[in-house]
Amino acid sequence: MQNIRKIVFLSLLSCEKNSRYSNLEADSVLSTGKIEEKNKGFYTALFYGVIERKITLDYQIAKFCAKPSDSLQQNVVILLRMGLYQLLYMNSVPDHAAVSETVRLAKETVNPGAVGFINAMLRNAAQKIKDVNGTVKLITPDRTRDICGFLSITYGYPRYLCKLWVNAYGEENAEKIMQAMNRPPHLSIRVNTLKISREKYLYMLDEAGYSAFASEITNDGICLDNGNISSLPGYNEGLFFIQDDASAMAIKAFKVHQGYTVIDTCACPGGKSFLMSIYMKNNGRIISSDIHENKLSLIESGKKRLGIDIIETRCADATVYDPSFEEIADRVLCDVPCSGFGTIAKKPDLRHKSKESISDLPKLQLSILQASSKYCKKNGYLMYSTCTLCPPENEENVRSFLALNPNFKLVSMVTNFPYESLSDGFFYAIFKRNN
Repeated sequence: MQNIRKIVFLSLLSCEKNSRYSNLEADSVLSTGKIEEKNKGFYTALFYGVIERKITLDYQIAKFCAKPSDSLQQNVVILLRMGLYQLLYMNSVPDHAAVSETVRLAKETVNPGAVGFINAMLRNAAQKIKDVNGTVKLITPDRTRDICGFLSITYGYPRYLCKLWVNAYGEENAEKIMQAMNRPPHLSIRVNTLKISREKYLYMLDEAGYSAFASEITNDGICLDNGNISSLPGYNEGLFFIQDDASAMAIKAFKVHQGYTVIDTCACPGGKSFLMSIYMKNNGRIISSDIHENKLSLIESGKKRLGIDIIETRCADATVYDPSFEEIADRVLCDVPCSGFGTIAKKPDLRHKSKESISDLPKLQLSILQASSKYCKKNGYLMYSTCTLCPPENEENVRSFLALNPNFKLVSMVTNFPYESLSDGFFYAIFKRNN
């Protein structure tokens, strides 16, 4: 019988020790064939669940631990997180199994003294953290006295991010953002309407046995409950590509047309360039730039698969102005590097970014916007976008840009909140250059 919990333990340990991204670790494990098909769902649920809820779990551990929790060995902490996650969030696992299976794994991975400690702590938690009906009651800071602490522990987000959202959007909306991004993510794809209609592709998916439905907010999007992207029907034929609805709505608002010259300054992996090409009926010119030369191959292979030939790729630092592109573009897109907080549902590692790691982003983003704006023709349009919910990276940068550039006016500014639809959190602003 396969010890699936040990595989989860080793994956979590790899992420902790090597600062490895969870998606890379999971993809590596799931693609090797080491996990039996029947166990893949359990692996994914427990592995990603522990990472998503680490802040919540560590707070519970600290409350139940007789000694400082930061003095515990790494292996012990990971085991406690796994056991607690099963107790709190996995209804399919009986409490006695959550405890006994964690203890059994502990006997293989920690010293004998720690095994007894883990057993006692999990049994104590099982008794105190659930009532007689099995309803979970987390230990949290008092909501009325410490709203940010309460939200942080209840939903598993860093306190600084809770404070940022509460201050920016209010308590109710901040909580709705966290609830929405704690739901299981779905796969969102964009149909390549150069080759097939959405209705025909939905029929192909249905015939192949996939559970899929048309997006309610875009006319070319499809949402799937699951599925390996490369195994979906029509992948090699270029009938679709991955893209969230929020990104697609922004590109639609940008109103690109056939024959336009468009510059996409931070283009990789290429989804927005692909969609603009489709909206332009593969007629015009798109210059897709990125600072990472090795990533440009994603655009090259993607455009070939999709049957797009109007995209030119180039390696360039978007903060550095290129005079050869001055005023050549009808549209300039700046989808800048950002903190990514709108995509936490799909990228759980983002929950654990430090406040310091994102502090320099607004300055970088504004420098990209400043340099890129010079490529815009008179009466042309410039878009600034991020996949984050963070006013210093969004609204504040828009205000700074307008103050520095009176020759541009703001046409629209939109924040897409994840609780409004099944899409990511996303922000965009569109500017028009004056004649």
